[in-house]
Amino acid sequence: MSDHTHAPPGAAGGGLVSRIKIAGLGLLAAVAAVSAAGAVSGAPPGDAGPGGGATLLAANCDETVRDCAYVDRRDPVTSIVDAPGKLTNESQPKLKLAADEPVKGFRCRVDSGRWENCDANVTLRGLSDGEVDFEAVAIDKAGNQDASPATASFVRDTKASATEVDAAPRGHTRDADAVIEFSSRDASAKFECNVDNGGYERCSSPLELGDLDEGVHQVSIRAHDKAGNVESSPAKVTFVVDREPPQTRVNKAPKKVRSGDWAKFGFGSNEAVSYECRLDGGAFRQCDDDHRVRNLKPGSHELQVRAIDRAGNADASPASVKFKVTRKRGRH
Repeated sequence: MSDHTHAPPGAAGGGLVSRIKIAGLGLLAAVAAVSAAGAVSGAPPGDAGPGGGATLLAANCDETVRDCAYVDRRDPVTSIVDAPGKLTNESQPKLKLAADEPVKGFRCRVDSGRWENCDANVTLRGLSDGEVDFEAVAIDKAGNQDASPATASFVRDTKASATEVDAAPRGHTRDADAVIEFSSRDASAKFECNVDNGGYERCSSPLELGDLDEGVHQVSIRAHDKAGNVESSPAKVTFVVDREPPQTRVNKAPKKVRSGDWAKFGFGSNEAVSYECRLDGGAFRQCDDDHRVRNLKPGSHELQVRAIDRAGNADASPASVKFKVTRKRGRH
């Protein structure tokens, strides 16, 4: 039998993959001859197909034992069959690779970095936020490497937008209606609001709340960005609706005081308040709970005091106390 070359099943003669029939050669000599011609495959005809990888075959195409091999000079074609979308918040993005023929592995790189060996299932670690450019090439069993890498590009964003409260009620208020304004530096951010632990719902600024009950109210606001990140520390607004006026009482007051001496008074209330006092029908002015007056003219006087709470509610019925100032007796 003379030496000759045929195309493998399913391929035209003279194609990239050739069958080399070697008559009268032992196994080692056959391997040497095929290796000199190019990379060799281990897949039998019909498994690898035209262009499939090749090592020395166990049987050749025409049933003659140990005298047929395949040479593979065709590059594999790499594809990325699964990858993140254009925008992702994955901490470790995952990709899946494939090729159009059996391969012994892949090589990958990120952002034009160093090529490294990788598997078909790729997990990217240690990425910074921003644009990511990924490339991959397949290497077939004959050692041929794809000359045109498969590519995937996406933006990684793992940082949630932050909510800023621009205007809101604070502390205590008499108003049963509240308006809360908020925003984010991320103009595309969407928001959810949770009013008094009723659960988060979509909301927008300004958030208007009406007919609120007396007591403490809390509104939590969190932002969502396009990548799907949710703000982990929502902005909070806490305030107290208080429409009930405080009560005022006089704890200490003189019945009589001599001219030139201090008239001392003490006030109290049923809640945290400040006080306003007026003497003898004058204007109310701020005063302390330990109030003192002196240099009053002899005669009858009346002091009125009203408590004002933190919401600004004033006691509509001020407490009142009457006292007399007497003249000092002259020295004889």
